[in-house]
Amino acid sequence: MNVANVLFDERHGGGHKRIVQVAKRLETHKIHTIIYFPEKRAVEQTLAEQAGLAFSHVAFRRIPRLANLFQVLIWFFLLPRDIFLFATLFRKDQIDIVHVNGAFFFAPAFAAKLCRIPLVWHLNDTIVPKRISWMFGYIVKAFANSVVVAAKAVAQHYAIPASKTTVIYAPVDTSTPVVDPERSGKTFRIGLVANWTRVKGIEYFIRAAAKVREEVKMPLEAVIAGAKLESQAEYLDKLLSIIEELNLGDVIQNLGFVKDTRSLIGSLDVLVLSSVTEACPIVVLEAMSVGVPVVGTNVGGVKELLEPDSSNPSGIVVASRDVDAIANAVITLSQAPERRKKMGLAGREAVSHHFSLEKCVERHIRLYRALYNDDNQQGHTR
Repeated sequence: MNVANVLFDERHGGGHKRIVQVAKRLETHKIHTIIYFPEKRAVEQTLAEQAGLAFSHVAFRRIPRLANLFQVLIWFFLLPRDIFLFATLFRKDQIDIVHVNGAFFFAPAFAAKLCRIPLVWHLNDTIVPKRISWMFGYIVKAFANSVVVAAKAVAQHYAIPASKTTVIYAPVDTSTPVVDPERSGKTFRIGLVANWTRVKGIEYFIRAAAKVREEVKMPLEAVIAGAKLESQAEYLDKLLSIIEELNLGDVIQNLGFVKDTRSLIGSLDVLVLSSVTEACPIVVLEAMSVGVPVVGTNVGGVKELLEPDSSNPSGIVVASRDVDAIANAVITLSQAPERRKKMGLAGREAVSHHFSLEKCVERHIRLYRALYNDDNQQGHTR
């Protein structure tokens, strides 16, 4: 079976990481994945090469911001060209199933239908504004043979009934245990792991760090690990100005892109997720897998991840864009080492039961084989 897994952009994120991790495991089940990347080289392309996975570049045109009517018209005019481009590639590569990632990705989805190839449409974000998200949900339902969501909250965002979706949470590879680091206890170390984009709400983390610094009884280290994207230069300048304004130069540690995020997270006392929109943030699961409590904003499926058992949470869920709430939660945990330890143990248990890479791979296998068998029974030829 040949599966085309199509990526919308070159960002390094949870969805991209899931594709490479799962594809490598699927090879042992005779399910071969071809990853279609945008023209610009992505971090995951290097990971795909290292994993021995097949990949290809596609020069498609991305849908622009809806506010730019002229660019939207150009995109619409060129859409048939992109559909034909994907259809040609799918036929050349003898694709049996097309797996599209992202609500905006119409060209490969329409190409799959044109080629009569079963389509998995995977919604792994909630970035589409709520006022129009139902429209995208309607299109996805109409075209997809199977709708996959990264969390139950994602299905709700796109107004798709739960009965019409399959939930596949982002995975954590727990096959390599992470050794608990020796913490000195002389500093309190918090961190945020994310690309420097507006949706990650990094300014709220920075402002919360300033408040935490005033309350903790020991020196504070606030780590930011993530790539600085060229497209976000204006936002980056804003963040650097806030750091200077709050005199946090000796507190904020800017590490840039970090490949081994699990080890980094394992060195923290608390992981903070300050995003304004999410689906199933893998960084939260990585923190849980190494026993680090999380303070996370109540966006997307964050609450689903941290509270699969509400009586034994793996962190504290706070309101989005609320600097005081983020800071107060971190301060509370700084004063309660036993509570942090209990949350860490709960996170490790939850990951092993619900969010491991093995379980994610099993869900992909069931999904693909069901679609493949149905397609063969219907006698479709390409």
